[in-house]
Amino acid sequence: CSTEYINTCIEKLNKRPRKCLGWKTPYELFFNKALRLI
Repeated sequence: CSTEYINTCIEKLNKRPRKCLGWKTPYELFFNKALRLI
């Protein structure tokens, strides 16, 4: 596995909507909380 392949997999997982998150993505939730802190 190359670093590029691993990063691509991580990006796909973080941008996949999750039922347990109300069909939002982990990426969306993380950056929404990060923006509130600024």
